[in-house]
Amino acid sequence: MINRHIERIIQKSLHDRKVILLLGPRQTGKSTLLRERFTGEDVLWLDGDDYDVRAILTQNTSAYLKNLLKGKRRLIIDEAQNIQGIGLTLKQIHDHVKGVEVIVTDPGSSEMTSHLDVGRIPGNA
Repeated sequence: MINRHIERIIQKSLHDRKVILLLGPRQTGKSTLLRERFTGEDVLWLDGDDYDVRAILTQNTSAYLKNLLKGKRRLIIDEAQNIQGIGLTLKQIHDHVKGVEVIVTDPGSSEMTSHLDVGRIPGNA
């Protein structure tokens, strides 16, 4: 396993922010980094390339999202740019689902950040 500087920044940021956007070009190791570090029953992994996941996350009522994330400590959404309205869904999670840390991978779409106060993490994966 490659020790990456960005890992320490992500770990620290999980305690400082509720939603972390891991932005970067395709095939640069974003998903691999997260899969190596975040596993377990308390982690919900969702893949935005999957049609069912896209359908699930477009139902963004706070009650639905609370039920989806019940018992989870972390939510990781890979390829989030493929999910219509993901910015609003992330805002709903941030505002209404307590105790869940959210990490999202994206190659850098602007729709994702339009509903969030996004802090940039400098560095390369």
